Amino acid sequence: MDYAAYLRAQQARMLRQTRFYYRQYLALLAGFSPLVDIGCGTGNFLAMAAGRQAVGVDAVAANVQACRQRGLVAAVANITALPFPAQAMGAVFCAHVLEHLERDELLAAAAEIERILRPGGRAIVVVPRPRDIWDFYADPTHVSPMTEARLALLFNRFAAIRFVNYYLPLAKDLLTVRLDLPAAYELLLRLVPFRGRTSITAVLTR
Repeated sequence: MDYAAYLRAQQARMLRQTRFYYRQYLALLAGFSPLVDIGCGTGNFLAMAAGRQAVGVDAVAANVQACRQRGLVAAVANITALPFPAQAMGAVFCAHVLEHLERDELLAAAAEIERILRPGGRAIVVVPRPRDIWDFYADPTHVSPMTEARLALLFNRFAAIRFVNYYLPLAKDLLTVRLDLPAAYELLLRLVPFRGRTSITAVLTR
C-alpha cells in the first residue's frame, strides 16, 4: 500500500471510530436546538447533526470552506468571540478545542459558551485526558492539560456538570472499527461497569 492510500485508510478507520462517539453525543443532545459545533473542523460531526438546525464555527478558514463544500453551514470564528446573540443556542458541542487555549482564553471560552447557551440548554465538551504529561505535550499545539476538576471549576456557573465515558479498552476498537458492530459495543457498555482512561467528556446543563 502506498503512503497516500495508507493515510486514506487511517482516516476512514478513525471516522468509523469517531462516528460511534458522535452517535452517543447526538443522543445526549436530542431535543436541544439550535446546535453549534465549536471547532467543527471539516464537518464530520456537523454532517451527522444535519436536520437539527446545526451550524459550525472554526478558527481555520480552510476547514470552514471544506464544510461549505459539503453543503454544511459554517463560519470562521474564534471560541473566545462567538458570532451569536446571547442565549441563541439550545446545544453546544465542543471537542478537542480547550486544550489548545491559554488560561485567559479558557476563561473567555467558558464565558462565551455560557453566554450563547439558553437556560436549560445542554453543552458537551470533550478534551484529551493527560494520562502522561509528556505524551500530552507531544502535540505542540496542546497548551492546557484538562482534568475533571479543572472542567468543573471552569464551568462552575452552570447548573450541573456530569462526566460520561464510552471507552472499554480493546473492545472498542475491535467492535466499532474492525468488525463494525457498534450495537454490540453499546450493549457491552451497558453490561460492563469498568471504563478505561481516555478522553474526558463533560455534559453541562445551563
